[in-house]
Amino acid sequence: MTNDRPRPGSQAWLIRHPWAVSLGSAGFVLAMLWIAASVDWDLGATIGGGSRHAPLWLLLLLGGPLFGAGVVVGIVRQVRVLTGHTPGAQIDLPRDGFHRLVVVSPHGAGRAPIAAAYLRRLLPADVEVTARALDPASRIDPEVVAAMHLDHVDLDPDAAPVRLHPQDLADADLVVRIGCRDTCPVPRGTQVQDWFVGAADGGVVAWSAARDAIHGRVDRLAQQLGVVIAASRPRDAP
Repeated sequence: MTNDRPRPGSQAWLIRHPWAVSLGSAGFVLAMLWIAASVDWDLGATIGGGSRHAPLWLLLLLGGPLFGAGVVVGIVRQVRVLTGHTPGAQIDLPRDGFHRLVVVSPHGAGRAPIAAAYLRRLLPADVEVTARALDPASRIDPEVVAAMHLDHVDLDPDAAPVRLHPQDLADADLVVRIGCRDTCPVPRGTQVQDWFVGAADGGVVAWSAARDAIHGRVDRLAQQLGVVIAASRPRDAP
């Protein structure tokens, strides 16, 4: 997979970090408030000089809603990025193609193997998808295996989660962190998405809900990578 129209670096950075829009807009709002206070809130006072001047009321009328909206939009977009409900962190595909994706979770017993299984089904065969754990469990949770079986995906119940090594991150075109944003730093320049899906408390029903949440994020990521997603998917069956 290639990307013929890569986003400029600054634009891609803003898409991944919309909080910066809020911060910049808040700065302009504070500047307008400071200017208004400096003229004792005289709405008729002239702001600026020469050919570039305007009454305070016009500055507040135009700038207030504009930059106020910037604060709100940035906050909303940042929340959606953090919760995985936006194509948020747009992926800048390497010019030589997208080859390696690493999914990391704390123990690798549930969320990482779920995500990796769906990604392997959706992404082209030449994309290597691996699941890794910071502190590997002894095996995949049997209830995770059962929940995935309900969605016609078979996980090896005897598979042992694999510990994450620094080289895994260095070689990755993209790292997906699930539940370990603060404990899994990535090398500078490595693209990363954080999916905030909590580990299920236990039970096939709880893991089925977590499975579906992860599946939705997998679909959105695949779409970002140019994969066409089928309109429907099988429902759980006993």
